[in-house]
Amino acid sequence: MTENVTPKLILRQAAELQNLDITEERAGELAPEVQSINHDVSEAAFDLEFDDEPVGFFRALRLQKPVGDE
Repeated sequence: MTENVTPKLILRQAAELQNLDITEERAGELAPEVQSINHDVSEAAFDLEFDDEPVGFFRALRLQKPVGDE
């Protein structure tokens, strides 16, 4: 993911997609967490093959290690 997740993006997405009203402070706390999750998911997705078991992806995220490095 090339775009940084900003507090402004969090506020906009929360309002438009989830009908949530969160504070700017909370959006600032969430932005780096969402950016990190997006990065980890993107990185893990590159290691997947079409025939891989789906649980391997979730396990890799939970363990925070790339798929295939087990």
